[in-house]
Amino acid sequence: MDFTDSGYTIYDPLSTSCSNGKAITGCTGTLQRTAFPGDTIPASRISPIGAVVLNLYPLPKINNSGLQNNYIANVPDKYLYNQPMVRVDYDLTDSTRLYSLFALQKGTEFRDSSGFTGVAENGNINTLRQELMASQDVTHIFSPTFLVDVKASFSRFQDSFPNGNFSDLVNPTSIGLNMPSVPTTTIKQLPQFTTSDGFYPQVVGNNVSNDVYNNYILDIDFSKTWGKHSMHFGGELAEYQYANPGSVGSPNGYFNFGTQYTQANPYQRGTIPGVNDGFDVADMLLGYPDGGGVDYNRTQFDYYPTYAMYFQDDWKVTRRLTINVGVRYDIQTGTKERHNGLNRGLCTLCINPITNDPVYQANLTADSAALEAVGINPASLRTLYGGIEFAGANGQQKDAYNTDYTNLGPRFGFAYLLTPKTVIRAATESCMRLAWKVVRLQVSARPRVL
Repeated sequence: MDFTDSGYTIYDPLSTSCSNGKAITGCTGTLQRTAFPGDTIPASRISPIGAVVLNLYPLPKINNSGLQNNYIANVPDKYLYNQPMVRVDYDLTDSTRLYSLFALQKGTEFRDSSGFTGVAENGNINTLRQELMASQDVTHIFSPTFLVDVKASFSRFQDSFPNGNFSDLVNPTSIGLNMPSVPTTTIKQLPQFTTSDGFYPQVVGNNVSNDVYNNYILDIDFSKTWGKHSMHFGGELAEYQYANPGSVGSPNGYFNFGTQYTQANPYQRGTIPGVNDGFDVADMLLGYPDGGGVDYNRTQFDYYPTYAMYFQDDWKVTRRLTINVGVRYDIQTGTKERHNGLNRGLCTLCINPITNDPVYQANLTADSAALEAVGINPASLRTLYGGIEFAGANGQQKDAYNTDYTNLGPRFGFAYLLTPKTVIRAATESCMRLAWKVVRLQVSARPRVL
């Protein structure tokens, strides 16, 4: 592969040497390399896998002699959304009324960030957003001054954001690439490939990001009229859930190619004045990525219930003055995770697992003299303490944090009829945290004299 017209000088990573003639390991001079003769990588040095990856990039359509801005594709963004909604109202009796509501919003989006096709496609490819809501409401009138309204509702929002074309799968073994098998996916797809200089966009997308939010809510509200008082009181029970099924990162892997292996100095680019050394495409052809890996991530399912109660009184003090007084009390329990994956705190007395690591113990033995020289007893480090505690595991409670019982919200307002055409209104509310204190009351018993 001839890079003469690229504007980059390609250095041979296998020619690395130390400027003072010593071994590369422990070199006290400067690491240096020799450029490929004729700025050409011999065919025998080209990695077959690197050549396949490079061929994932389409050929130029314009400006064929340029390294960049030579490919144009017509890939318009595509959006399709539908939003049906249905509501039914019906009366069971003169005192009992119901309504049912169902709403759905579902849409797909497509945004190709590079214009490439097939397995090389990358971007927001066939994403999904969906939200549905269903509720059932019942209102019953007990008397002209007393009624209740009960509402049960469920809402669910989910999205799915694949960053590649999962309908066009290529098994890595077909290009000679043996990737680790990660049990979080059954899909066999090429790794993602990126370059560091930014001239060339990512090819292949194998990552999916999914989110699901569920809300279950039950509201019960009473209204009572008593003289000049209109009172409202009730409460709410709810559970909120979040999960990310299938969001396991890139279990099929990813590689990034930089310029480290084709620079004149492996640690620093641009050390030779007037020479533009190193090219990420050359690193790719040689088969030398400067970074990569596979993701082995777990999914999560978090949930927490909440409870709330309230009371409000609208008091018509006079014909002109109405006072509103109320209070709300909320209880939020600690978040839980179905598979005990939340951090509960730090255990300072637990033995750290690294204590049983033979490598750690061997390193401690090897460094004993150095530790003793600075006044540290190596024996005191044989057993290490401290580790993360997980909610729901090893005797810990299921909640990731303690339930908060201190949320109290008083509120006050008034409305004053200043003139037949002018009303002054004002209101204030506060979110308070109660500071519970234990008060000890001592009573001295005395004999009662009759």
